[in-house]
Amino acid sequence: MKRVFLALAAVVLMATTSMAQSSYFEANFGFTNEDNTFTKTVFGKEINYDFSNQVKNITIGYNVAITSNMYFGATLGYSMVGSDNEDSEVNLFTLTPKLTYQYRLGGGFYWTPNVYLTAGYGIHDLGEILGQDAGQINYLNFRIGLNVLSFDFRLNKQFAINLTALTPYYNIMNASYSDENFENSTEADSYNGFQYVGGTIGVKFSL
Repeated sequence: MKRVFLALAAVVLMATTSMAQSSYFEANFGFTNEDNTFTKTVFGKEINYDFSNQVKNITIGYNVAITSNMYFGATLGYSMVGSDNEDSEVNLFTLTPKLTYQYRLGGGFYWTPNVYLTAGYGIHDLGEILGQDAGQINYLNFRIGLNVLSFDFRLNKQFAINLTALTPYYNIMNASYSDENFENSTEADSYNGFQYVGGTIGVKFSL
């Protein structure tokens, strides 16, 4: 699975380099607070959980112009999902294709809304439980988002700072155990939901 993910990332990034001459690199740091509710089965008993995740994202990417004001790009990233429910903590490698629209507001300010689809994959090694190897949890995460409140401020022709607020997206997190025997006794955390409280700050370097 990891090899397939890396191969797909390479294909997307290679494809973008040949699409147009106008392009830019980007690097971003983002934070989102996720409120989640799900039902977990432990030894045949259902328990309802309400908890919050604190998601930190670090990404780097490349974008190329496909029209005078539309860019197609992709980012590779790393998501750190910390939680007040320790069972839900996970780290993910992510790939995000996206479309960005650019509209000049005046001076060095630009409105840069974008739509994206993130695919993430991570593994949580459970170690030993009661003297037995419990295997690992495999996480598959998808995020579908639309960032309307995204703005660039250009310092010069090459450099810009991006600020994005709210960052709404629909989150799909699926988890499965690698050990079938352990899976029969407890169920991994899988949850879906709409998230909207977050933000990003980033830099762009135009070629």
